[in-house]
Parts: sequence; C-alpha cells; structure tokens
Amino acid sequence: MRAGVIDISKKAWQRTFGRERSASVPPLQDAVDLPFVFCVGAQKAGTTWLYNYFLSHPDVHVSAVKEMHYFDVLWDKSSAGFRNMRRKSLEKMSAGEKAKSRKASEPGDPNSFEMLRDLVEMHDGDTSDHEGYRRLMLKGAAGSSCVADVTPSYSLLDGGSYQRMAAAFPGSKFIYMMRDPVERMWSHLKMHANNMRRKGDPEMDPGKLLDLVLQGKQAHILKRSAYGKTLDALNTLPQNQVHYMFYESMFNDQAMTRLCKFLDVGMASADYGTRIRGGNKQSMSEDQRDTLRWLCAPIYQKVHDIFGADVPAEWDVEARNASRPGILDNTVIAKTVLMGAG
Repeated sequence: MRAGVIDISKKAWQRTFGRERSASVPPLQDAVDLPFVFCVGAQKAGTTWLYNYFLSHPDVHVSAVKEMHYFDVLWDKSSAGFRNMRRKSLEKMSAGEKAKSRKASEPGDPNSFEMLRDLVEMHDGDTSDHEGYRRLMLKGAAGSSCVADVTPSYSLLDGGSYQRMAAAFPGSKFIYMMRDPVERMWSHLKMHANNMRRKGDPEMDPGKLLDLVLQGKQAHILKRSAYGKTLDALNTLPQNQVHYMFYESMFNDQAMTRLCKFLDVGMASADYGTRIRGGNKQSMSEDQRDTLRWLCAPIYQKVHDIFGADVPAEWDVEARNASRPGILDNTVIAKTVLMGAG
C-alpha cells in the first residue's frame, strides 16, 4: 500500500493537532495495543525532519511534542533538567496567563498549560508501568498502525535501558540516525552557541564553544556524537527491532521505502528538498575542520567497521586516520569521551 506524498511543512502540525482534529479524538482504548517506535537520535541528524514525516504519515501517530524526554529523565540523571524546566514553566503559567494564551484553546500544543501539565505528571507517582507516558503517547492514536517517540536524548541511554523499553512495550522498534560526525558536531556547536547568546552570552560563537569542548567542558556535545556507544547499546536488542539510517542518504523514496517496510506501514513520499531548522550558516575554518576530524576519528572508525560500504560517500571516512593537528597544545583534550565509541 502506498500512502502518497505527504506534507512535512509547518502547516502539518496545525492540521494534525489543531482545533478541528482535537474535537474528534477517538477513544484511548481503541489504540492500547499499538506498537511503539523509538527514534533515539542522533541529534542534528534529521530527527526533526523525521518527526514531521511521521506527523503527516496516515499510519503513524506522534505526540504534539516532538521530544517527550520520558525515558532519559527516568533513567539518566544528566537529563533531569528537562523535567525541572517543564515544571518551572508550568508553575509560572498562572490561571490568568493561561486564559490570555494565544494557544490556550489548543490542549495539544506543546506550550499549552494542559500539555505541560501532562508532560510533568507522566513522571509523577509510580512509573513502573509507564502508564502516564503510555496514555499521553496514545492520545488520539486510534486508527494508526504505530506510535512514534522521537527523542534524540535517548541516544545517551545504555543497553539495559533499551532492553527495558522493549520489554515494557512489546513489538516496539528502534530507529537510529547518523550524520557525518564532523558535520553533525559543527551543526550542534552552531545551535548551542546560538542558545548561549540568547541566554546572555553575546560573544559566544561556534569556534569559542569548540575551544571549551577541547578543554573538557560542554561534554554533552561530545556525548551526542558518540555513535559507537549508542550502537553498542542498540546491539543488545534483536537486530530485527533496529533500523539504522544515514542523514546523507535518507531524503529519497528508496530510504523511505525501507523505513516504511521496517515499520510495516504504507509507503509515503515527501518533499525531500525541505530541510528543518537550517539555522546558523557559519562555516568552519580549515583548522576547525582538522580539529574536529581528529576529535571524531574514533567515531568514523567504529561506523566504518560496522557498516562498511553502506556508509554514505559524503562521509569523510578517511578522517578515521586523522592525526592530531599541530595547532592543539597540551591543554586538556576532551577526546576521551569519544574514545569509548571505538
């Protein structure tokens, strides 16, 4: 079955979660047996595009919030900030503010009082059966073939966590997306530098942030690049439950056909020329590229060892042999975080 060409534009969210759809949500009990799909990253490797693809796919249901941050908050102490941030936002949203909100009449909106409340409450009380998360994910899912949670932070979880997820949600499947490590990390540096500027550090730029990374700071940027650790963790699952994708080769019918077959849903084409969150266009210098090539060498090696000829031609696979650039002095180097990837 072919689902046709689907819309991945910003309008798709309003069509899916807007007032018209919310008024006719089918009963929850009609969706309780749907299999779950967990896209565990990597960040800056096409996960937002994939969320929008799922959003408009007639056979796939997603929450109104792209990144649920359920399992990472539950099992990874470094991710607790996501829950705390949501709780603080909820506390600040008084009844008066709620009434004035432009989107207060749309309970599914990720910034609405109702959604924030549900996101906070899914971690409250007994989470052993994941009932709060399950109910939130299944809301409005009747008529779909599967339910997808696209949360890149799940890439930081270990194999035991993935096994617990699979056991708690029978029939679940996992997706992991990778991008050329240097390009992914530079994109991450640009995004985080933008965030730091918005939060009061007007002088921050990707190059200065890279210097901090080399000093062993901002370790989360390196951890998101440690594909090898995530691949090892996913390898603890039966491999027929895991689908691997490469950013450079995913925007075409062939890649979507493989994905839809894996998910057992109808094939749907999309506007493959649309990219989400293009953001800062600042290019890296040759010195910065050389530094990142050396830093990411263990990742290139690990992915090359596992996937061989399936690694896209656009990847700088020769970077696995990169030597330490002469511009680096003897300061603390953060490469140890990525060495575990090899």
